[in-house]
Amino acid sequence: MFSTVAALAAETAALLILGWMSRTGVSIQIADPWETGAVQLMGVLLLIAVTSGICSLVLVLVVYRLRQVPPPRAVTLGSCVIGILPILTVGWLS
Repeated sequence: MFSTVAALAAETAALLILGWMSRTGVSIQIADPWETGAVQLMGVLLLIAVTSGICSLVLVLVVYRLRQVPPPRAVTLGSCVIGILPILTVGWLS
């Protein structure tokens, strides 16, 4: 659950920075140091989100393999959606 929450928090923060950048007219290819910091922070947050999302997806498989009673379906579905969302976001941005 911790990796899922970390992925969701990092993805939300990265999307908020992306929204701020689009609202203020900042592009990803910029030269201003303040805006460069925002782009770098967004990149680090997306890296954290993708790493945590992949860990979350792997842990879902491990939990299903090791536990005798599977976790609730809603928890599993939410964890999978949150784990895939950062990967889709990085694909959408590139």
